[in-house]
Amino acid sequence: TILIQGESYATISLIIPTVLGILFDLERELSSSTLILASLCKALISSIKSRFSGLLHHVEIDVSFDSYSMSKRFSDVIFLIYPLLDGRFQLLWLNTLHTDVKARVLEKIRSAFVHFVELTYIFEENSE
Repeated sequence: TILIQGESYATISLIIPTVLGILFDLERELSSSTLILASLCKALISSIKSRFSGLLHHVEIDVSFDSYSMSKRFSDVIFLIYPLLDGRFQLLWLNTLHTDVKARVLEKIRSAFVHFVELTYIFEENSE
């Protein structure tokens, strides 16, 4: 919690690497845990998938339809771009994804970044 309270740096870049890290750790723990711990892991995984369903959709992680209650909150592509601009993460967080998913996510990031640059150029051109 101290890490995400960053007063001296932007914390938006922490969101997707942290969510994916926690989710994949819980799934790994689920496959090798006792019955009691497994039910806790399942509950935490379900909660994360529900809360971050919009974000997880970008990285092609299946979330059940009834878990899309808060999907709009984290569905902006900016959550994919900011880790790229942060020297702590860059594209390292993509290494946990399958190669084909990674390629599609990189294309989303590239397209969003190009779109942002185009909008910035148009805005600057119109303000002159």
